[in-house]
Amino acid sequence: MAFFLSFLIAMFTSIVCIPPLLKIANRYKILDVPNKRKIHSSPIPRVGGVALVIATLIPIVFWVPLSSQILYLILGITVIFITGLFDDLYDLNYKIKLITQIIAASLVVYGANINFQSFLIAADTSYGLIIIQLISVFFIVGVTNALNLSDGLDGLAAGASLLSLAIISLLSIESNIALILLICLALIGGIFGFLRFNTYPAKIFMGDTGSQFLGFMLAVLSLIVVSKEGANYSTLLPLLIIGLPILDTLFVIVIRLINGKSPFSPDNNHFHHRLLQSGYPQYISVIILYTFQLIFVLSAYYFRYESDIISLVTYSFIAVSCIITTLLMQRMNTTYIGFKTNWLAYTGYKSNSAILNKVENTGIFNTIIVLLVLWYLFSALYLSSPLQKDLFYTSLILIIFPLWNLAKRDSKPLSWIERGVAYMMVVLVVYLQFQGHGIGLQHYVEVFLLICLAVCVGIKMLRYKNSGFQGSPLDFLILLLAILGPFFLQYDESYLHISMLVLKSILLFYCIEIIFLIFKNNTNIVRSAMVCHLGGIVLIGALTSF
Repeated sequence: MAFFLSFLIAMFTSIVCIPPLLKIANRYKILDVPNKRKIHSSPIPRVGGVALVIATLIPIVFWVPLSSQILYLILGITVIFITGLFDDLYDLNYKIKLITQIIAASLVVYGANINFQSFLIAADTSYGLIIIQLISVFFIVGVTNALNLSDGLDGLAAGASLLSLAIISLLSIESNIALILLICLALIGGIFGFLRFNTYPAKIFMGDTGSQFLGFMLAVLSLIVVSKEGANYSTLLPLLIIGLPILDTLFVIVIRLINGKSPFSPDNNHFHHRLLQSGYPQYISVIILYTFQLIFVLSAYYFRYESDIISLVTYSFIAVSCIITTLLMQRMNTTYIGFKTNWLAYTGYKSNSAILNKVENTGIFNTIIVLLVLWYLFSALYLSSPLQKDLFYTSLILIIFPLWNLAKRDSKPLSWIERGVAYMMVVLVVYLQFQGHGIGLQHYVEVFLLICLAVCVGIKMLRYKNSGFQGSPLDFLILLLAILGPFFLQYDESYLHISMLVLKSILLFYCIEIIFLIFKNNTNIVRSAMVCHLGGIVLIGALTSF
């Protein structure tokens, strides 16, 4: 229960803290001002990191027992937090930031004894231990700066951190480290709340306070997980867990050194800069980089028991692949622009959007979504055993709201209560199917239907200017995690069943939003479907449960 509450409280705290922080930032001019290296065109408040730190620390204070290790960790967080805050306020010199980062890293390495406890170097000598501790400090400082440097697009650093934390959470469950799982869930909750305001177009940035805090926590948590006694994880697994931020930082440093510049001199050679300069919109660039990070963290999970050499080779292979892919995408988009000009001149269309609009105007995507939603709603009414009474009473209460407006023959817009009822219907459908109800389909048919639904939802999101359904990189991240969920888990039938239900519920939630838009001028059609579905549950419940 504490784990679930940790996530919820952190997310709620983050959401609640950000609006007043926005007012404070605007009042006292704590803003990220645009320049030639930055993407945004107007000043944006950069105080989101404060909300992230507060949201994470509250569950830790409530549920994590205070030990010397946790005390040193909190002291390290405090140093990072104060440094980041002063940097956001006064733009500190990088030398001052580096010194304070070393102090924070030293607190957890020497005070809390969090380090690479096994490495390619033998740790049974005093010299070996000193080298391992120095490497650990260097790693924590490096990751802290890596995430800070990679924070160049709306939602990029937070989303990449979310993927890394998801893997650390799975490893902590596997290693039975409850304390780390609780801290990870607090961080994930805080990030989810923050991303509500940080996805494109962002209303707030995390600033150095947030990016250094996330980088510091990712480095420390990944070290704790891999150094757990008896875990047998690869010592170099943190490279794959952190993934893209490390690669991005190493890449720009090498480019700067090749060009004879200081490794600390700013430039436009980051991955996100290259994608934007090649013509990819910020929205698509973030999704591409999320995909890169996802490949890293998936590899971290699958290669967690391999040797250090295998982990290093795997990281190097993915890193080279990401670099080559980015360079090819730059070239492809440049070539594509010329091809597009000739193609549009030949077809007579003004843009590719016009072609896609023509396809969408046929209503094919809307039709597929509506039909599949109806299938899932009404196939769940096939019950192989008596309906539970709580579902009967729940449906009986929910049906009152759409039935009342339908009886009045009033086609006014759906109220927020009716929208809530529609979302509750999704919960009922998923719950019924979790209990084994519904018309059974062959596994490959079920997968095919879900893929069709996912494709239609994804197209509607990408075509939001025409479809009216605006998604965000966070939505694509959620969809991606849901689709690839089974790959994070062991191949067990129960896990597969649960992951399919999670994917189905996420897709149906998005589909309900799309249906609201499709029938915004015919709301009684939606009400009729709601009454039919809930009425079916009530009728079946009356016949089988009493």
